[in-house]
Amino acid sequence: MWYALVHSEQLGPMPRKELLDLNRQGVIGPMTMVWREGMARWMPLADTPEFEALFGESHTLAVNPDAT
Repeated sequence: MWYALVHSEQLGPMPRKELLDLNRQGVIGPMTMVWREGMARWMPLADTPEFEALFGESHTLAVNPDAT
């Protein structure tokens, strides 16, 4: 289960699919801080091994640049 920080509010727990849906809707973006059990710290969504392939090096999939 995943957690995300959006405008200083913690969302979650949620499954991976819901996190992907939030990204598609522009609620979160590649720089949104996320965490799940087993991670040492919160990190940007695009830097997690599970999601980095979605964004590539340029992090261009962010629909809403304020969704961090």
